[in-house]
Amino acid sequence: MKKEMRRKLCALLSSYIVLFNSFILLKNNNDDEVVYNDNYYLFCSDPFAYYKDKEIYIGYRYNVNDKDNIYIVDGRYLRDPNMKVVNSYRINDMRDMENIIKVICEYGDMYPTRWDRTPESMKYEWIIHNFCYLFDIEPHRSGDVDFNNADENKYLILNKK
Repeated sequence: MKKEMRRKLCALLSSYIVLFNSFILLKNNNDDEVVYNDNYYLFCSDPFAYYKDKEIYIGYRYNVNDKDNIYIVDGRYLRDPNMKVVNSYRINDMRDMENIIKVICEYGDMYPTRWDRTPESMKYEWIIHNFCYLFDIEPHRSGDVDFNNADENKYLILNKK
């Protein structure tokens, strides 16, 4: 029974990813340019970048009550380095995910550490987190996506062609 349930879940998840990728190809927004804050400093409270009508904050703390902006917690100095997108379930557009991941990678390039993730692996992990949150699978864990080093290759199996 467990094996059959796992197969159905994988088929549903694969369909979800295909539909997401197809939908994003139909959408053609020109307002999705990321603008970086030239005055950003690692230990200040200014946004790192601006995307659409949102500010993207990257740092060591975040405002849980702010639903208008994007908060990314820098946990790259932990034992298992990570970058965590807080309330990532609210971001469902594939292009938005990809642009936010680009911002995370740019931040990682500006302030290098031993944290190391590929954009592709982060995208698939985010999709799986959103999928789990949508179906109420451990919502306390799937509501935020944390891109830690240990999960680098975990989700790439979804990309096998």
